[in-house]
Amino acid sequence: MDAEGIRRLVAAAGFIFRGGGEHHWKGETPPIPPEAGEIVAVRIEHVLRSTPVLRGLAGREAFVITRRADAVRQSRSLILFTECISLGQQLLLREIDHVEASDQTSREVAEAIGEEDERPLRERIAGAELIVTGDVAESEPTESARSPKGEHDPILQLARVVVKSVLKGRKPAGKLEVLFASSIDIAWFKSPKLHPGASGIFLLRRARENEFADEAPPTAFQATDPLDFLPMERIAEVEGMLGEGRGGRRNDRQR
Repeated sequence: MDAEGIRRLVAAAGFIFRGGGEHHWKGETPPIPPEAGEIVAVRIEHVLRSTPVLRGLAGREAFVITRRADAVRQSRSLILFTECISLGQQLLLREIDHVEASDQTSREVAEAIGEEDERPLRERIAGAELIVTGDVAESEPTESARSPKGEHDPILQLARVVVKSVLKGRKPAGKLEVLFASSIDIAWFKSPKLHPGASGIFLLRRARENEFADEAPPTAFQATDPLDFLPMERIAEVEGMLGEGRGGRRNDRQR
């Protein structure tokens, strides 16, 4: 399988691991419809990519629904691209595909996983009109925040940011106004909370061009996605992606 095929599998799979068939498995397997394929018992040797819930499963057995049961059952070491069907005493997975584990495929899968993990931030950087570092000096509720419309209302506030440096875009005159969701409801608890004292990297879009246009001044920006506000520890990562987007040229900050 070529590198592009591996990248497509990484993008599609929720759980990727290295493992092999349990050749001597004698226990019962979960019932599945015949048209779904066969179930093969597999030992998870090393988790390569997963959700936090599945991260600690190395060393456990799993049941894999597959249409290539003999290949999975007979192989000593595969990289399996799967999605989780059921998590409990019996871990049930559905195979999307697999490749034989080798130094080359392991390297290609690791590179594809790294690219896929970076993709959301790369897209956020590419779509941002303005990227700056700075400190939140003050914040205040918007008019709608004083009378929330329901439990999932974002309770919008307007932060004023003192800009330290500009990584992308044009430096604004004076303090930068940024709309953010102050609600801790499940719909918004990961959204940046730009209260006074917050300091970091802001990846911003114009509020007037987004869903909260009526809540902000004409010149205000918006930071509501979890990736719109990052700690300063990630400055090298952001600058590196910006440099790549500009053809590898060094990113000189505007001050």
